Amino acid sequence: MHNIVKDYYGNVLTGSDDLQTNACCTDDNLSTLLKSILTNIHDDVMTRYYGCGLVTPELLEGCHVLDLGCGAGRDCYAIAQMVGENGFVTGVDMTDEQLAVANQHSEYHREKFGYAKANTQFLKGYIDEALTLGIQQFSFTGGEPFLAKDIIDILAYASQFAPCLVLTNGTEPLLKRFDALCALQDKQQYPISLRISIDSHDENTHDKSRGKGNFAKAFIGMRMLHNRGFNVSLARHIIQHEDTAQVNQHYQNLFELNGLPSDTNIVAFPDFLPPGALPDVPHITTSCMTKYQTEQQQKSYMCANSKRIEKKNQQMQVYAYTLVDDDSDYFLSTSLSKSMEQKINLKHHRCYSCFAHGASCSEQ
Repeated sequence: MHNIVKDYYGNVLTGSDDLQTNACCTDDNLSTLLKSILTNIHDDVMTRYYGCGLVTPELLEGCHVLDLGCGAGRDCYAIAQMVGENGFVTGVDMTDEQLAVANQHSEYHREKFGYAKANTQFLKGYIDEALTLGIQQFSFTGGEPFLAKDIIDILAYASQFAPCLVLTNGTEPLLKRFDALCALQDKQQYPISLRISIDSHDENTHDKSRGKGNFAKAFIGMRMLHNRGFNVSLARHIIQHEDTAQVNQHYQNLFELNGLPSDTNIVAFPDFLPPGALPDVPHITTSCMTKYQTEQQQKSYMCANSKRIEKKNQQMQVYAYTLVDDDSDYFLSTSLSKSMEQKINLKHHRCYSCFAHGASCSEQ
């Protein structure tokens, strides 16, 4: 269905006369202000309008507005006049053809409105772009993802198309969104799994870095999620020279104590050192990977088949991996598609940590 809709609005329709339905509304009932505003919009944008009318308050001066499904940008350019030069409008759409029309006329509208700089931008939704690449899972990390005000809406959209994994501390931000998360689960879309960070099986060690009381809160969050039917796993730190079987047994004891299955999946990570650290470690060569890692092990590394998208310097950027965004050499593109064409040099110290310790972000 996603591809059918995308093809219809991107290729089948070349103008409003091509619409195969009469569901879209006319502008007959618009206010005098809105009718006047629409006369300033380029004809190419107007003819590619397939919406159902513009319903918006008129007092928007200085506001920042987001238009999801903006198409060729008619409503964005209308609202751009209402928010004024100090406001801003972002349009998001999944259709390349529509976005091309919107972006083509950005400078025309800036001049038409008499602004020193454009107050609009038009972006392709990364979730939609990922769908065109055959994504198998969306992962959300932070910081703490549940601090993002739109996280439930984002999960609601993404889970329509693929399973989602959220990496979280499992504390207050999650607990405050628990009811909303459960309501989303009730929609029975693709499953949403949660990986809870509990760095150490020792409460004091965990709380030393995460904050006093957060060890207990994290287990409360895990238990609530499990009891509600969510798939939960645990992320922990690897201790140097540890007895892995013994450490895992400590966690399994905690699982049983907190009403969780003893076989709850544990994902172990080495100490990755702080962002910006520059330890002297070997670079991982192609020979290293092929000589010491099986093909299955190579595929389990997140950087082999995943990318990180984050907002940096007021721009969405694609990085090679979730833990290397402190190094500009790993900035690949602003496009997911183009980022997949780039080769990745495994010279970051966290690349070495993953290789040396056999770490992987995979749930398997």
